[in-house]
Amino acid sequence: MLDDFMTRAALAGVGVALAAAPLGSFVVWRRMAYFGDATANAAILGVALSLALHISVFAGAVAVALAMALTVDSSWRWSFSEAAEGRGNQAYLRFWKNAIRWLIADPSTARVTVETGRENYAAGDKVRVVVRARDEGFAPLPGAEV
Repeated sequence: MLDDFMTRAALAGVGVALAAAPLGSFVVWRRMAYFGDATANAAILGVALSLALHISVFAGAVAVALAMALTVDSSWRWSFSEAAEGRGNQAYLRFWKNAIRWLIADPSTARVTVETGRENYAAGDKVRVVVRARDEGFAPLPGAEV
């Protein structure tokens, strides 16, 4: 019985390898490798949402994966259309950089930060304040007025 299972498992593995290898090469040649990863992660979000909303898991995964794919494709075409018209893709890049900064809400991405050595001070203690200012590209601005 184990030999029968192992034979079928080996045949299934060979079949998957034969089907996945050309498909994987196609995905890499089309420079869509990260797109596949993003779609898979979007499908996981769809599964979670469908479980929370008590709808079909399949429908939720497909809906969120399609929404992500259409959004990414549209923004990708936006980048190419801007570049084709000679305007470059700076607006596209700025949009995605700001979207990522907003999503992660990292305090280190603030243009001006104020830090002290400790969180609490007693009355009369000297307070050391460090202010850091950055330009639009988040490069340090030495001698900036705050």
